[in-house]
Amino acid sequence: MTETTEFNFEAEMEIRRRLLRHLIANWNDDLVRTATDGFEELLSDAHEEMLENLLSPLIEWSDFWPNRMAAEILNLSLDDEYDCRELLDRFEGQEQQADSNTDSSKSNWRDEGF
Repeated sequence: MTETTEFNFEAEMEIRRRLLRHLIANWNDDLVRTATDGFEELLSDAHEEMLENLLSPLIEWSDFWPNRMAAEILNLSLDDEYDCRELLDRFEGQEQQADSNTDSSKSNWRDEGF
């Protein structure tokens, strides 16, 4: 990046930070809906690092949403409650099962002479 480009980027980021202070100071239900739409768009197209940054506050500040997302992925009943350890154990159990299935299919190929 050239000095001019770096300066323009930093200047733009400073303007956005200043704007953010005003948005927060005037927060209301309409802005919640607008921010929700914005997050939906970001999440739909996010790469792994961005997803981690966007989802981290939910993981850190909520008991409900991380467990809900995990239950959905695992096709568990959403009417039941699960704790994080139980959900993590289920994910890791699936990974171990997938790994053992991969290992057994590799050995089957060798047993059959391929």
